[in-house]
Amino acid sequence: HISRFYPSYNLKDKPPTPIDTIHKAREIGLNEGLKYVYEGNVPDSKGESTYCPNCKNLVIKRWGYQITKKDTKDGICQNCGFKIDGVGL
Repeated sequence: HISRFYPSYNLKDKPPTPIDTIHKAREIGLNEGLKYVYEGNVPDSKGESTYCPNCKNLVIKRWGYQITKKDTKDGICQNCGFKIDGVGL
């Protein structure tokens, strides 16, 4: 989970993390072999969700801290049958 800094409370004088930086960090993680890298504090971003590392199917769609879609059953991608790591999937 790569979370974007957003200024608030005592750090209002600091700029937010550029969205492109968060996108690049996610891509680096995926390219290095991490299977489940997702972005936080970047609303409406494709990177906010989780995709099956085998078939690239959207398996968990997020909006903020809410899961709005889950395409797994017993931790299995419903598109290709790949075992998705995690708890409560």
